[in-house]
Amino acid sequence: MPLADGVVRLAYRRADTAQVLIAERQRTIGGWRVSAQCEAVGGYGRVAAAPIGGGDRMVLAARDDDGELRTAMAQDAPKPWQRGRVAHSAAAGAAQDVAGRAVVVVLGNDGRLYTTRQTGAGQSAPFGRWRAQDEGPA
Repeated sequence: MPLADGVVRLAYRRADTAQVLIAERQRTIGGWRVSAQCEAVGGYGRVAAAPIGGGDRMVLAARDDDGELRTAMAQDAPKPWQRGRVAHSAAAGAAQDVAGRAVVVVLGNDGRLYTTRQTGAGQSAPFGRWRAQDEGPA
């Protein structure tokens, strides 16, 4: 994801440990530099990341060893993962809503779309409970 001053940031899993890492590449010619490591939760598959609010804040979503989704906010350093008890069958998606809150979506094993969003805008606002699409608005 692009940041200010031409910096590009990505989140990925280290192949041998499944550790979620955040790496950056400066605008100038050069290689990628690991800038942060998330709390180890194991898991597998893609890591979802999206810019949220101003500056370099972002939301992360990743599958853990139990096959459930974890969410975290990151700016400078990642916050602890919040556990979501939603078994899912595909990679998660992440975005910002009109109020500046992080929103994470995932397709559940039951075929329903599940969402969670922060209870308020900002780096430290927790995520609310997961809701199935057919439950109505949060």
